[in-house]
Amino acid sequence: MGDALSQGTSFLDRARVEAARYGPDPWVFVRELLQNARDAGARRISFEVSAGEAQTRIVCTDDGEGMSFEHARRYLFRLYASSKEGDRRQVGRFGVGFWSVLRFEPSRIVVTSRPREGMGWRVEIAGALEAVEVEQRAAALAHPGTRVELVRPGAVPDLERKIFEAVWQNGRFLEVLDRPGTPVEITVNGRRAVDRFELPPPASTFRRGRERGVVGLSSTPRIELFSRGLRVRSAATLGDLFSASERATSRSLVHFDLLPEGLAPQAILESERLELMLSRDDARSDAALRRLVGLAERELKRVVSRQLAALCPQPWWRRVLDRLGEFELLRRPVRLAGLALLLAAVLAAGLFVRGHGGAPDPWPALPEPAASEAQAIGAYEGLGAAYRGPLGTGTRWEQPIGLAYEPAGERIYLGILRMRDPTAGARALDRATWRPHRPRVMLGTTRLRIHLNRRGGAIRVPVPAGYGVVSASFQGKAIPLWETPEGEVVADFPPGLESEGVLAYVTAPLVREKGPQAPAALPPLPPSELPEPFRRMVTQVQGLPVHLRVAFLAHYVGRTLAYRPGSLEVPPGQGGPAALLAAAASQRAGDCDVQNGVLVLLLQAAGVPARLAVGYVGEDGAAVPTLHAWAEYVHDGVWRVADATRYAERVVPGEARQARGRGLAPVSLRTGVHPAPGERP
Repeated sequence: MGDALSQGTSFLDRARVEAARYGPDPWVFVRELLQNARDAGARRISFEVSAGEAQTRIVCTDDGEGMSFEHARRYLFRLYASSKEGDRRQVGRFGVGFWSVLRFEPSRIVVTSRPREGMGWRVEIAGALEAVEVEQRAAALAHPGTRVELVRPGAVPDLERKIFEAVWQNGRFLEVLDRPGTPVEITVNGRRAVDRFELPPPASTFRRGRERGVVGLSSTPRIELFSRGLRVRSAATLGDLFSASERATSRSLVHFDLLPEGLAPQAILESERLELMLSRDDARSDAALRRLVGLAERELKRVVSRQLAALCPQPWWRRVLDRLGEFELLRRPVRLAGLALLLAAVLAAGLFVRGHGGAPDPWPALPEPAASEAQAIGAYEGLGAAYRGPLGTGTRWEQPIGLAYEPAGERIYLGILRMRDPTAGARALDRATWRPHRPRVMLGTTRLRIHLNRRGGAIRVPVPAGYGVVSASFQGKAIPLWETPEGEVVADFPPGLESEGVLAYVTAPLVREKGPQAPAALPPLPPSELPEPFRRMVTQVQGLPVHLRVAFLAHYVGRTLAYRPGSLEVPPGQGGPAALLAAAASQRAGDCDVQNGVLVLLLQAAGVPARLAVGYVGEDGAAVPTLHAWAEYVHDGVWRVADATRYAERVVPGEARQARGRGLAPVSLRTGVHPAPGERP
């Protein structure tokens, strides 16, 4: 069969027919470009997207092995011919995928490649394949790899966002060929599109040979199936993976209806054994898929059991029986005699433990400071008026506290102060405005202990965003809990309970509310009243889904405002949101509360309920010994965290140590935000 370079329009007609078999998604060619680069051993893949009134341009460049012109003519520019047949390490084996670029309806296709050995080359195909230009030269590319350029006339609205979503959905877990665990660095106009293969707690991971997965619980059902790092399909439940009725849609991002006031499974599954269809948007319902789903179902059952046990602890003998029930040999009568002996041994061991003091305390011990550190880590007494806002002076950020939590593997944001007006600073507690804190929560607890020095009275409690406090006790006595209009949790210590000790409390994710969960906010500044360049950015994100509005604004603020400790310089007598935005726009730098205070105001102007939170970041089971400020916003009835400082790469020289203390680190660029408790937005 002839190739595109010799047959022209007749080849184009057949190629368009085959491209149509890839489903209705017009951005499916992004997946095929990712796949070809991955199969070529690429470590880096970059997409450059530009859209003007006259033309739209997409350029995909990788640093893979490249290919000779003879190889390209034999395989890339020919239908139904693939050099990957018989190589199970590679995904593409049908010899059609590259021509899915025709779904973009390009007027010009330019392919440039340089193999590691041999001559580089460049092919430009214009119009309906009626004009083909072939050029072979040594310097086709500076380094080995391949570049594909697609050009079409006219403008495509939101092109960068659409390409980023397609890249994120299909390739955020891509790994370098023959290097498991090494992610392929993928960028879209410089934005990183790489994510960890994980879900927020409560979740559990598993790996069995060439299958791996992570399962968890959330109010949003989502099952995603991958093969060799590339997305195959998504579904609402594990059982739906066997249904042929759920295919690719015309939307790049798949959304599901929420289950009201309940929990649903989430899973990310991957197997190299899956047998993919020609369009690669589905897999055959064969033994490999059944095995993968079976592994996920068993792991999900363990997650549910652990969460139930955390909320309603079972007697030790019941836990033993449940644990033994997980083993297949329990279902085989021939092993009953051996199991009886094993059970008797376990029962005896349990009686021995009960007779000698019981099980050890599972809680992590609070840090015991050395004598030289005795004054560095003090008892928590509440922030009170210690925080003065981004326009105030005198805030003492270095305030170490003795706080421990579990599960220790989570990185959590423990908010103490929460402010709808990010310029307001801390407020005095007013009992007249409180209401009883009686949260409706889901499964998935985080337990905390904090060292206090109480002299009676009320104190704000550090609580993760989107969580409620189920119970609290001090010296074995239950402590009443209240909630302020801003959503802060207050522990009210009765008179007479005045001593130093440990406040132990249990938190859990709040149930998603059907209505708006945010308190009534101040009237946001209209976009027309925002100073440039903030006005332009807010206008651009209007109409996007909430999570994308937050993503773009958080990324923009973090990259626009450099990190600089200290308060902003404002003229005497000026204050409030307008003063903060004006000072930030002119000085282009600020502390964490400046950066995230600006983010809160821009989110509010973009129609997203938001507030500024001040508290501690928890890492490895303990609080980082420095106060931090971040933004919180409402999406799908849940408070979530967005931290613009984690995008800030331009840290002011000399302050790198303090920046690390503020938790500056990479963040997921798919949404630009941190997931809500028990969810992945």
